[in-house]
Amino acid sequence: MLCSKSCTNLAELPNGSIFIGSYNGFSIYYPEDNLIENYSHNEEDTLSLSNDWVFDVCIDRKNRIWIATGAGLNLFDQYNKTFK
Repeated sequence: MLCSKSCTNLAELPNGSIFIGSYNGFSIYYPEDNLIENYSHNEEDTLSLSNDWVFDVCIDRKNRIWIATGAGLNLFDQYNKTFK
């Protein structure tokens, strides 16, 4: 289940993974596995999403995922599942 019923932005990697921003966090849908991962802000975890209000999701030329939140810009580490 997605972290919200509505989304603010969608982005897709060449491998088909879909990144979904919402006002309740950030979700990733992996269509090959029919799997959804949800991420949200955790005050006790400095590597979590900085804020649950996700306004934009962008993928750059190096396939890095950038997430604009109510508390600033986050870079998602796809391998460690953390945010900078």
